[in-house]
Amino acid sequence: MPQSTRNEAHPATVNGSTFLGKVVVPILNARLPLPEGEVGEDGISKAIKLSRRDDGTALVHAPWNKTQILGISFRRRDDQRATISFELHAGLFLTNAPTAVLQIGPLLEPGPFNIHFGPALVSGASLTIGTKLNIHPGDTDLVAKRTRQLLQLAYDLDWFTSIYLPERLGFGQRAYLESVFGDDCLEDEELPGRLEDGIRDKEGKADTTALLLLALGLGQWKDVLRVIARNSRITGAQELCAPALGARAWQELGRWDRVLSMSRQGDIQEGRFPDSPWLSPCYLRALIETGEEIEALRLLGKAEEDEPGFYDLMRGRALHAAGDPEGSRAAFDRYLATWPGDLETRSAVYQLLEKKDR
Repeated sequence: MPQSTRNEAHPATVNGSTFLGKVVVPILNARLPLPEGEVGEDGISKAIKLSRRDDGTALVHAPWNKTQILGISFRRRDDQRATISFELHAGLFLTNAPTAVLQIGPLLEPGPFNIHFGPALVSGASLTIGTKLNIHPGDTDLVAKRTRQLLQLAYDLDWFTSIYLPERLGFGQRAYLESVFGDDCLEDEELPGRLEDGIRDKEGKADTTALLLLALGLGQWKDVLRVIARNSRITGAQELCAPALGARAWQELGRWDRVLSMSRQGDIQEGRFPDSPWLSPCYLRALIETGEEIEALRLLGKAEEDEPGFYDLMRGRALHAAGDPEGSRAAFDRYLATWPGDLETRSAVYQLLEKKDR
């Protein structure tokens, strides 16, 4: 956590890049999930970029995994005030941008952030979330707080979209598709046809990763499985090319037994796929739906303060399946106390527990 700068130079009287470098960058450097070894001489990750616009606005950009991009800018308003803008470029939704807005919008309440409505969302289906602060001298602690809140939001959106909006494409996935198909490929109305042509390619020239990402973004889950099968047929490899994505495809198709079998083929260990930051939501759900709720509870363990929010969501389902309605209700209550705007879960809990006062 950065040291308070309350008694040092006022933000409106210092260089914007200096201000961001002193207040914001240390928080990003400490909390971002950045690759090891890519650090400059100053100890700051090379992934964190400071720049300046022509109008004098100072900016800092940083990636969150390969899914989102954080942007924080400093613009001086006058000698005593400055505006700090916080933005989270949360991903691309090729087919379900309205659904994303309806689900994520309420989720942001009652926090400081909101969805930005504009051309990027309306025509490009690219979701940006943010807020602004008009700061005065002594407000650096508030800027630090908002920065930490923005980072937490990025973390939470990764697990939330993995459960409810799996078709989201992160910036890394988008960049990969554009590198294979061209810069304007995602504006092409013939994307389903391009996907089908790639799957039917018998010469093995079509890029498997690009096809998987395209099928994911379009929400065409049967095609995800077709691409995985195509890759195994062409390469002859025993290992599946995308077991976690394949497991999710089987979940969307309602085949819980196949979720478990593909997860286990994909070397899932103690509920986690290799390099995953948390337990697999679809694997946990499949355990519950196939009568292995006790195993799901074992993997989840006791509730911990820093765990992903969906753990209590899964605990609630598992405890209900295990015949513990009170424990289930307590887990759901903890989840909804933190995420009161998760309307889909609220509805599901109402139906599951048949509690009229929820």
